[in-house]
Amino acid sequence: MKSFPRFLTAASTLLLLHAPGRSLGPLGAPPYTFEGKALVVRSHGWLKERKGSSWKAFSCNRPAAWAELRLPQGIRPGIYAVRLLLRAGTPCRTRWSLDGIPLAREFDGHRASREAAWYEGGPLRLGKGPHTLKFVLTSRCSQEIRLAQVRLEPAPGKRPCPAGAFSGLPSPREFSALVENLVHNVYPKEAKKGGHPYFWPNPKKRKKTPPEERPPAGWAGNTRDLYYQGKLFSPGDPKGRCYCCGLTFEVLFRAWKAWCKKKKRPFQVDHLDFDQLKAFRAHFFGSNGDLKCAGGAIPAWGLGFAVPPMKARPGDFVQFWRLPKKGRRPSGHSVIFLGWVKGRGRRPKALRYWSTQGATKGIGVREEKVGGPGGVDLSRVFAARVGWPPDI
Repeated sequence: MKSFPRFLTAASTLLLLHAPGRSLGPLGAPPYTFEGKALVVRSHGWLKERKGSSWKAFSCNRPAAWAELRLPQGIRPGIYAVRLLLRAGTPCRTRWSLDGIPLAREFDGHRASREAAWYEGGPLRLGKGPHTLKFVLTSRCSQEIRLAQVRLEPAPGKRPCPAGAFSGLPSPREFSALVENLVHNVYPKEAKKGGHPYFWPNPKKRKKTPPEERPPAGWAGNTRDLYYQGKLFSPGDPKGRCYCCGLTFEVLFRAWKAWCKKKKRPFQVDHLDFDQLKAFRAHFFGSNGDLKCAGGAIPAWGLGFAVPPMKARPGDFVQFWRLPKKGRRPSGHSVIFLGWVKGRGRRPKALRYWSTQGATKGIGVREEKVGGPGGVDLSRVFAARVGWPPDI
């Protein structure tokens, strides 16, 4: 077995001319290989580079065109990022999936003409295979979009999972039930003993804050000390205070610990060691610049999968952003999803969630309107569900 990364390659350049008017259909000589093995390729509405060229690539400009590449068996089990080398001369939209599971939101090609761009989808948890990779063009395109290379690489920042690691994730419904138990039963009981006030440590006000009111060094918004692999992972606040993403991360942490206890196994968040869990939390908080925060971190680290906002269900982790008020920057919030409040035509008029916020003076349930200044921006609601396999 060759070492990582592994490639599905068709080309090293994107400058050959397009040969219009040629339907691809099932290919007699597949243009893609995986470790020297020819792949089975099916397609509809995609075009092939001219005969006689030293390489071949797919291109298309028809809406609903699709192509499938069937990967052979023998892939080492692990968590992979799927990277696509595309050329999109004009704005267009594509989407892709692996074994029917969406790898990412639709790719919006806005690149300048002749610019080749890598686009990352996934990561996805893979077994030995075989697997089917599918691409679909979802908009009209005045110029062709070309797919020249596909890579499967171990997801960044993580080691590949061993062969037996695929039982290391809870089922989505099982984990959601543990989250809901914390939200509806455990935290309300704790609130009766003193509650968990909301507190955001504003660096500008730190000097004015009395020493006794300041949270401990290294505090990350959690209500209690969190221990992981025999070490203090994150100190809690002596007053039990918290802020939104710190609380939702704590819920994920405690739910996973409860699941491990239920399964009578040592507590470990899937394949993550101490430092990797720190890096995951930074992504969960959006510290790496990913505005999806929890909605991006959970699928990116192989702990679950992204969920379309309208298909979210209670127990999902959601990061949403609000529409800006006049003269103010838009704000966001990390929450546990409880439901949509529907209006006329079954359209969502409010988002119902559980988190900690000033409006509820700490942990509590709240509804926020959709749309309008200060309202929930539906185009920037990012949901994720912990567990495997996907059950959207």
